[in-house]
Amino acid sequence: MYNVDAPLACTHEFMLIAKAYAPPSLRPIPEGIAPELLERILLGVTTYLFECQTCHAHRHEMIVGSDRDTLEELMERTLQFGPQHVKNAQGEIFVVSKYLPPVKNPLELPMR
Repeated sequence: MYNVDAPLACTHEFMLIAKAYAPPSLRPIPEGIAPELLERILLGVTTYLFECQTCHAHRHEMIVGSDRDTLEELMERTLQFGPQHVKNAQGEIFVVSKYLPPVKNPLELPMR
C-alpha cells in the first residue's frame, strides 16, 4: 500500500526490512553454465529487501556470498562441532580450537 500523502518526487529513505541467504549448492555443477551463475552456485547469494519509509517503494539488492564474517562463522562451527582444520593455499593445515586455560590443581599450595 502506497502512502498517498507522500510527495510525488520522493527522495527515498530506504530501510532494510528483510535479508535472506542461500548457501552454496552441494550438487554437482553441470558443464557449460554461465560464469555469473556459476559464481552464485559456488559461493551462495545474500539478498536484501529495502523499503522506503516515505512512499513504501521496495528495492532489492543481491551480493555473492555471505555478509557474515568468515572468522565469525569459523568460531561458531568450532563451538558447535569442535576443532576445525583449515588448509591454506600452500597446503599447510591449521587447527582452530577454543582456548581452554590450564586447570590448576586445587590441592596445590602456592610456593613462597
